[in-house]
Amino acid sequence: MSEDPRLRGTRDTYDRIAEEYAARSGDAGTSADFLAWRDRVAGTARGPLVDLGCGPGRDLAAFR
Repeated sequence: MSEDPRLRGTRDTYDRIAEEYAARSGDAGTSADFLAWRDRVAGTARGPLVDLGCGPGRDLAAFR
């Protein structure tokens, strides 16, 4: 079975910009706004969290 060209295009785009995205938003995971948001989500989550299409996974790593 061959890969859908739309999926391949999306994946290739994420792969191409991942390093730049991570470099530009690397400190966002330690900002006061992010930490407050993380605490709100963690306090209301009723099950597993899923990080879909959200860059390098930085936010998901904060919930581990």
